[in-house]
Amino acid sequence: MKRLGVLLFVVLLLPILAACTSTAEVRTVIVTAPAPAAVPPQRVLDLIPQNFDATMFLATVCGACHGSDLKGKIGPNLVDAALRLSAVELAVIIAGGRHGTSMPAWSSVLTPAQIEDLVQEIPDWNK
Repeated sequence: MKRLGVLLFVVLLLPILAACTSTAEVRTVIVTAPAPAAVPPQRVLDLIPQNFDATMFLATVCGACHGSDLKGKIGPNLVDAALRLSAVELAVIIAGGRHGTSMPAWSSVLTPAQIEDLVQEIPDWNK
C-alpha cells in the first residue's frame, strides 16, 4: 500500500514538475515609434514666397522631409512615387496628406494650381 501511495504521489507530481521546469515562454514585443512630427502647414506659410515657385517649394518645404533630392528621408522617395502613381493620385496625396503619417494636407495652404505645379515638377526633379 505504501508503494502505491508513493507511486501515486510521483505520478501526480510529475506533471507539476514538468510545468515548472519546461523551457521559458518566449514573447515577441514589437515597439513602434510614433510618426515624426511634421511642420504644420500653417507654419509653412511663412516659407512660401509671394510668387509661388514649385521648384523652390519642393527644395525647401518638401525637401525637409523627403530629402533635397526627393529620394527619401523621413518621408518616402517622391521620384519613385511619381513613376508608380498617376498625377491625380499624387495630387490627392499632396492635397489630403497621408493619415497616420507625418505627411500633412496641403490643400489649406496651396491652391489646386500650385499642387498641380508640384505634381508636374516631381518626375523631372534633378534631371
